[in-house]
Order: sequence, then structure tokens, then C-alpha cells
Amino acid sequence: CPVEGCSGTATNRNNLRRHVAHWHCQDKLCILEAKNFFQSLILGAIVTTMVMMAIGDSLARGLGVFGAMAIIRFRTRIEDPRDVLFLFGALSTGLAIGVYGFTISFVGTILFCAVAFILHYSPFRSFNQENMVFFTLADAHELSQVLDVLAKHCQVLRSVGITVTKENTLRYQYAVSLKKGVTKEQLIEILYRSKNITQLKIAANELTNL
Repeated sequence: CPVEGCSGTATNRNNLRRHVAHWHCQDKLCILEAKNFFQSLILGAIVTTMVMMAIGDSLARGLGVFGAMAIIRFRTRIEDPRDVLFLFGALSTGLAIGVYGFTISFVGTILFCAVAFILHYSPFRSFNQENMVFFTLADAHELSQVLDVLAKHCQVLRSVGITVTKENTLRYQYAVSLKKGVTKEQLIEILYRSKNITQLKIAANELTNL
């Protein structure tokens, strides 16, 4: 399929991948689901399109791609599906260039980067706060005071979850990025000035895609 004649087909693929991502989000209700996985659904369609257009109807190219992918082994575990898609995006670009599909490689790379940029500002965007703050309040009415303190010392503040403890108190979880010059120790000292705050914990955020 020549690139010049694939505008309608490409549009259909774009619509299909958006529908797949949308309905997966609806099925999961978007609760504690990694946003990067939704991005991988959309970006993966572009990578697959580039590879299939580069292969075309050539059996030799298909077997070559299969062999090339089979020998790739990652000694470092890659947990972020979006990072994997960017890796395979680079591989598909090299594959297209290797079979002299320069137009496919150029157009595919532009489209891949443009869609990734749009997703960054869409509801599917991912978050990357550096720390997680956990604390328990005996009186929920004091939450506003705690949030004022966090907002004063954090660049970014985002609620992640609320749970009820065995003592029937509320335990809050927030993803935060501290302002420049503010340390975890300083934030803990300031938060502990509130008498009703207990079980305070600040930890490195490993769930950066919530």
C-alpha cells in the first residue's frame, strides 16, 4: 500500500485505536489504572502500521523482522508500557529505513511524535510526582489545614486515595512534588505541628503513573 494512497486507511486506524483506548478506559472506570497503558494502546497502532507498511507483501522481510525481534532480549526490566512503545517505535523506524522505506519512516516518525505530544496534554496524560505522602486524621474537618500546608510547600499536589482504618479514622494518600529547597524532613516537622495528624509517612513514589 503506497503511502500516498493510505490517507483514508490511516484515518480509519486512528479512529479505531481511539475507540479501543476509550472503551478500555470505560471498562476499567479509569480507577487506579496506569495512564501510560492507554497511551500504549494508541501509540502501538502507529508502530504496528509502520512495521506492516515497511514489510508489505514481502515474505523475506516478514521473516527478517520476526528473526530480528526474536533475538532482542532485555536484561533490564521495563515496567512502563509507554517506554516499551518508544523503544519499538525506534526499532520500526530503523526497520523502515533498512528496507529503503524512507517516506514511511519519515511520515511514521512525525505522526508518532505528534500523537505522543497530543496525548501529553490529553485526559490520557500520565503523572510523575516524586513523593507520596500518607497521613491519618482523627477529624476530617482538619484536612483543609493540612492541604494548605502541603500546597505551600509542594509544587504539585494530587489526591491518590482515601481509606478507612480499623480505628474508623481516615487515612489519606497524596502524590506531591516538593518545592525547591524543601526537604522531606522539613515537611514532616511542619505537618506534625498539627496535633490530630498521625501515622505520617513520606516515601518515594514508585506508582508514578496513577
